[in-house]
Amino acid sequence: MKSLSRRLYEKTDRSAGSDACWLWVGAKNSGGYGKLRILSRFIDAHRVSWECAHGPIPVGQHILHTCDNPPCVNPRHLKLGDHKANIADMMAKGRQVHGEKNGRAKLTAQQVLALRRLRADHGFSRRILAQRFNIHVRSVDRILAGRRWTRLLEAS
Repeated sequence: MKSLSRRLYEKTDRSAGSDACWLWVGAKNSGGYGKLRILSRFIDAHRVSWECAHGPIPVGQHILHTCDNPPCVNPRHLKLGDHKANIADMMAKGRQVHGEKNGRAKLTAQQVLALRRLRADHGFSRRILAQRFNIHVRSVDRILAGRRWTRLLEAS
């Protein structure tokens, strides 16, 4: 059986040089991150790259890309960070999903605007709005207070 590092590098394009992104050319997940099959499990290729270069990943740690290029497996472009650092990195680089693109969103932008209009123009109660839009009253409160769907407030 081939060594793990050999399997990794066989599916990596390193032609741009040691400081450039090394692009994974094997299988990828829907986010563009490389996947390597190890003992009937798929492991993220960038995690394998980190381990080949630096050893085991400490429990609770993530491998973050400094280059923001999901198929990159260059260990020089990878760093350790906890979940909080990963989220902070995502927010700082504007990679978070907003509004309808968020898979957990229950409303569309048009529905949120309609909800706000019904409250402002007609004085509908929070309970009635929640029933009408099939969401929880607390969600209505957050929308009306501007703690949710804030980008719609910025755009108007």
